[in-house]
Amino acid sequence: MENGVNEDHIIEIALDGIENEELRMMNEKLGTERFYPEETLVEKVQSGVFGWLGYVTHHSKAWKQEYERYCRLRELPMNDGTAEKFLQMKQEELEEAIANGDA
Repeated sequence: MENGVNEDHIIEIALDGIENEELRMMNEKLGTERFYPEETLVEKVQSGVFGWLGYVTHHSKAWKQEYERYCRLRELPMNDGTAEKFLQMKQEELEEAIANGDA
């Protein structure tokens, strides 16, 4: 253990990342996608299974497509940072819709 970080935990996180990437690639090849309820997504982010990118791309097909378009139009990489900015934008849209009585 160095700097209070358990090496086994680091290895486990790395292996989970590799497995998630392999699963993503397999899903793309098979044309299958898996989306989760909000509560499950929050749990996966809090436990470190997903970052913000995983949250957005597993929220719904519509969000995944909108996020891909968001990044493409702005020439941004698809990563946790841009996914977090996308989520901030979605939150602002929701707050505006609520203020306008549309949600």
